Amino acid sequence: MTDRAPNVRTQVFLVLFPAAVGCLLGTLVIDPGFVQRSFGISALTVTLLFAVAGTVVPVLGMRRPLRAYRLLRRVGGSALSRQALLVGLFTVLFVIHWALALAGRGTFALGVVAAGVGCGAVVASGLTYRLSSQPGWRHWSTPVSLLGGLLLVGGGATLLMALVWPQGLGADTAGIRAARTLAIVGGGALMLALVGRASYLSRGGRRTEEIWALTRERHRWEHFGAAVLVVVSTAATVVAFAWTWSIILAFVAAMAAEFVQWRLFFVTGIPSNWKGEIHWALPPNLGDVEGVTNG
Repeated sequence: MTDRAPNVRTQVFLVLFPAAVGCLLGTLVIDPGFVQRSFGISALTVTLLFAVAGTVVPVLGMRRPLRAYRLLRRVGGSALSRQALLVGLFTVLFVIHWALALAGRGTFALGVVAAGVGCGAVVASGLTYRLSSQPGWRHWSTPVSLLGGLLLVGGGATLLMALVWPQGLGADTAGIRAARTLAIVGGGALMLALVGRASYLSRGGRRTEEIWALTRERHRWEHFGAAVLVVVSTAATVVAFAWTWSIILAFVAAMAAEFVQWRLFFVTGIPSNWKGEIHWALPPNLGDVEGVTNG
């Protein structure tokens, strides 16, 4: 029973890229008409920072970053290639949307299209981990965790930005209430994924017994801590309906929960065969296109 490397660069992607999509979605929900231009530009700039950091950090970790374009070679037969295509398409669409917003010509329709592509990229990222050689990852909780982080972290970031313009946005507009509700749904999805994955690992028999033992014994406090942080973040978002400043705690707790749970995801990732060990050694979202396909 041995620990695996935490794969920090990929953790950055799995936390910040969904947060970027969620931040864009929250911006569209809170101010769909782009009435509060200062809020919109600031929130979209935060989205841009999340997206750039989430994609660039893993690429720089590749052995040959300038060959990252080769990830697109097998879109028809590789989950990794489809993920790379959707991530790249979202980035292009969003940068155009952001540039138009800066010029005072932001459009709701383009934002919706970009958010839709971003959600597809997040789901594709989760499906990339459906490796037959990684029984601990091949579960519905993986994409659900990403979608939960999208709503909770991204929504929290947008609500945090809204605190800066309380006069223009108001503390209880329909958009603010909708964004809080989506963040709470995200917290529920994260908790469901944590419980579902724990149940799967504990009942998966020989395929998952070593992974569960590692989670339960060596990393029990990280497992427990992630769940506590999700509960704290969700509860603080609920409290924000009465006291708006609690969203600060909600965002910080959500970000911490995401980094903890994805670290746990990698350090307990035990492949079932030697070939899986090779797959595991490469960041699943940035490794060799030929090496990672749907299992």
